[in-house]
Amino acid sequence: CDGVKDCSDTLDDQWNIVADNQANDAFYMSFDLKVPLGTHGYLFDFAYFSEEWPEWVGDAFNDMFVVWSTSESFTGNVTFIDGQPLTVTALDPYMTIMPGDPLLAGTGFPDNGIDNSGAATGWFTAKASAQPGETFTIAVSVFDMGDTVWDTVGILDNFRWDCKGCIPSEVD
Repeated sequence: CDGVKDCSDTLDDQWNIVADNQANDAFYMSFDLKVPLGTHGYLFDFAYFSEEWPEWVGDAFNDMFVVWSTSESFTGNVTFIDGQPLTVTALDPYMTIMPGDPLLAGTGFPDNGIDNSGAATGWFTAKASAQPGETFTIAVSVFDMGDTVWDTVGILDNFRWDCKGCIPSEVD
């Protein structure tokens, strides 16, 4: 990785499922962080929810949730589950929290057992590298692909610095 391009190389296949490559209903935010001396990376927990599952798996409706890191040591997507980026199609086998599950109560996703569309993953941990003392950017985005109707949400929690150093989640 040269630190300029997408070192993760994971979003292109998922992005190109949609013919017009249009992100709709996009949410985006970014912030800068200064890495404490003696630390070499960071970790955070995340979960993915989508109303498009299972009806739209493999179809043009492939909503994405991306956390992008731009640091001296790595530039790219840092949110993965077993090497898969966070999209409806890629996460099909990981959408294990079904409508009616008490874990969905109060989330706005099918938590009544009546509406059987939509599901969520459990919690997973992302990790990424950063250089001690550098200031780097994290950008978070979630958006609809191919439609403006069905919703997808990503939740981030439990950010912490990693003193041991790390290799981003999707890199062997």
